[in-house]
Amino acid sequence: MARWHFDNVPDDLDQEMRAIATRDRVSLKAAVIQRLRTHESHMGDTRLSYEKPTKTPRTPHMAKPEREEWVRYWVECGGTREDGERGYDYCLQNGWKLSNGNAMKDWRATIRNWIASQKKKREEQHGQVSKAAARDERNKQAIIDGFRAAARERDEADRPELESGTNDGTDG
Repeated sequence: MARWHFDNVPDDLDQEMRAIATRDRVSLKAAVIQRLRTHESHMGDTRLSYEKPTKTPRTPHMAKPEREEWVRYWVECGGTREDGERGYDYCLQNGWKLSNGNAMKDWRATIRNWIASQKKKREEQHGQVSKAAARDERNKQAIIDGFRAAARERDEADRPELESGTNDGTDG
């Protein structure tokens, strides 16, 4: 943050100048200049200096991993060696940029996200297969239930004839 400050001025005077600037709704620089003009004898050897804001240092470019380091980390995260080598070649070919065109900042995070994405895709594909299997199982069960219902109806149709027969368990 940029800050005006006084050289060779006690802190209480510095605070006073800041209070004046706030009260008069002027910049600190304007308040100090006004003070210097009106009280030159009291200010003596005082100089106003400006402290430039420090720029935030740029993040250094990502250190590109060696192929073996990349593949080793890929396997540690649960991927296969072949996929790791393919992933390394892909990144090398695309200039270590992400799919959106931004420069890769952390290759380890890229690997973790890549593997998590692969696992999610596999689970979705597996889920689709199990949905189909579940549908087949429901259809099979419906057919079996249909046969059982038909057999029950047939048995019930045969029973009244047996019950209405003359053999009621009594003689005569």
